[in-house]
Amino acid sequence: MRFASAAGLTLCLLGLRPASAALAQGAPAQRAPDNAGGQAAAPPAGARVASDPTLERYLVQAREIADYLLRTTIGIATVSVGVNADNDEEAPVIYAQDGNNHFNPSGKLLLRGTRPISAYVVGTDPIVVRSRAVVRRFPVVERKGDYLRMALDPSGQRTEWLRRTPEGDFPNSVDLVDFGDGGSYRCHQLDAFYLTGAHQRKLFEKPEKDANFQVLTDLPGKPGYLDGDLVPLQRKGNYFEVAVLKGLNDQRASIGWVELKDDKGRLTLWFSPGPDC
Repeated sequence: MRFASAAGLTLCLLGLRPASAALAQGAPAQRAPDNAGGQAAAPPAGARVASDPTLERYLVQAREIADYLLRTTIGIATVSVGVNADNDEEAPVIYAQDGNNHFNPSGKLLLRGTRPISAYVVGTDPIVVRSRAVVRRFPVVERKGDYLRMALDPSGQRTEWLRRTPEGDFPNSVDLVDFGDGGSYRCHQLDAFYLTGAHQRKLFEKPEKDANFQVLTDLPGKPGYLDGDLVPLQRKGNYFEVAVLKGLNDQRASIGWVELKDDKGRLTLWFSPGPDC
């Protein structure tokens, strides 16, 4: 996987790449910083992370994520907060729902106290104002308009409501990949292996359980290894039609369909910032 990453305006300007690019190539695990100050936090033993410190990194092992959370996840929130020269992070507003189904500000959230699934750092200049941000990514379990209830740890027990921001907001923003909204995942690519913990999965000819299939793998040199970025085209029921791109000018030609959730209703695809933005 070779694309410059993009998550709205932020990554397009800075030319970062998603973690899945390195993961499919078997990048070795490294210490992954969880804040803009460069202090490193060692990932769990065996966790797959990217080799470049600017890449999106998984901060938890897939087996730490509760089955309940994988079954209830309807999307992925990308939360960005600005960081000043002293490495202090801004805190996004959290909301509470009242008896009339209105959302009102109820406080602020210190993201350093959460356990996101993945994260990355944007910008490095401590002097240029509004040039640095920490980006963390969380499962979304409920949506009401622009308000998203997201799981702040892999147990799924700690949740808060945040409000989605207009596209292009930076450095403070809340963005959403909604599995049911094709426009929200057009700038993303898929990691088809992280959540399953397996090195193989089925690629179906049709969006049907009994359709013919081939086997995909994330092991380089093995049959079924895709030397490119796996990107979603459309969703039909529990299936995403996908294409493989090796360059920015490649045609998005369908190669088949992959399942979004397994037979137990657990999420099997992670959406990472990708090409075409």
